[in-house]
Amino acid sequence: MAGSEKTGFERISALFDAGTFVELGALVKREGDYDGVICGYGAVNGKLAYAFLQDDTRNKGAFDSLGAKKIHRLYEMAVSNSAPVIGVFNSVGAVIYDGTDAMSAYGTLLSEIGKASGVVTQIAVITGVCSGLMAAAAALMDFTVLAKDHASLYVVSPFLAGKETGTADSVSSEGLASKICENETEAFSFARQLAAMLPSHNSDCGSDATGDDCNREIDPAGKTGADLIREIADNADFTPLFDGYAAEMITGFAYVGGILTGIIANDPSVKGGALTPAGARKAAKMVRYCDAFRIPILTLADSTGAEIDKAHESAPFAADLARLAKAYATAVTPKVTVDVGKAFAAGFVLMGSRALGADVVLALPSATFGILSPEASVAFVEQDRLNSGESREELVRNWTEQQAGAGVAASHGDIDDIIEPVQLRQRICSALYMTAEKGRAKDSFRHSGEPL
Repeated sequence: MAGSEKTGFERISALFDAGTFVELGALVKREGDYDGVICGYGAVNGKLAYAFLQDDTRNKGAFDSLGAKKIHRLYEMAVSNSAPVIGVFNSVGAVIYDGTDAMSAYGTLLSEIGKASGVVTQIAVITGVCSGLMAAAAALMDFTVLAKDHASLYVVSPFLAGKETGTADSVSSEGLASKICENETEAFSFARQLAAMLPSHNSDCGSDATGDDCNREIDPAGKTGADLIREIADNADFTPLFDGYAAEMITGFAYVGGILTGIIANDPSVKGGALTPAGARKAAKMVRYCDAFRIPILTLADSTGAEIDKAHESAPFAADLARLAKAYATAVTPKVTVDVGKAFAAGFVLMGSRALGADVVLALPSATFGILSPEASVAFVEQDRLNSGESREELVRNWTEQQAGAGVAASHGDIDDIIEPVQLRQRICSALYMTAEKGRAKDSFRHSGEPL
């Protein structure tokens, strides 16, 4: 088991600033042995945070009603004090002899995580076995970090399921891992980074002084995807999440003008940035989290539209696209969109369009728009002219200028302005500042998060 060379207290203390961890319920025992769950609080980069850890050196981390009661109390304190919760999962399962008490213990855990969703940030760290309902509990938290060297996450044992499941790589490819780290030390470090960066609760503003100049001109020429995001971000610092899942859609966090911002971007180098069921789910989860915690959303649209794949229809594709549309349409947090490349069909509508409630929509001069691509549009409506020998290249060029250019979209009110590439960071910062107070009403709760 991971972590057995250290005591549970030493391991959970590593999540916090040195010397700040205080254990809660430290003397709770079961049949003469201390309970397998360690709970407590401390500081993470100076911010109050709470954590629980399943200690595999105590009854192999077996979960029982005593552990559930300790976690219940921890969540009551975390919510009342508006502080995030980090859960470290590593357990062989429930205490068999507990019967219905054991099952109720899982229900208590799921209830606490569910009630806190959208209220305080929750981060799961998987350092060992996380199976059955404990896997559901980890997936219910906002973000899940796995230590690759020992972690496994599954509902039904691979021995029973008859296939290799639950490994860090398989979990990442299925969208259950926000981040894969090499070992527990790196996983704890990343969890600390997230806890320090993200809002502690749903009324936290999430701003920080990064020292980067908002008016800094940039050179995004030839840059797409994560490279373009880093060009825009303060100090080129971007924290991607779920990067092992649906690579055609990029999600993560960056400070932009000192404002913590959720980033959603198509990656045109993967499937042309096409929308897929997995990509739509990934983006929708990010929108939902950002809206719950009042984090502004920056969308960088560069998509050829919905990917044509027969298998997607059983995903089901329509429901996943609907989930993304609903996430954008109902989000009241600031939404800034920049069309940086192609914006065709569903790629235009679903990637933070004005019609779905974007506050500011900008476009680069090279952006192109349409129900179909200019090439497909010409093939569809200009067949007679093509048959008469007119140049396909010339027809496509004319179509782009007259029907699909950024100027056409701007004239119809679908975008607010066409900006030069060097102004991209400056104008995004300006839009984020302008919308900074949007949706910051005193009534704190909006909605819970959504598992991916």
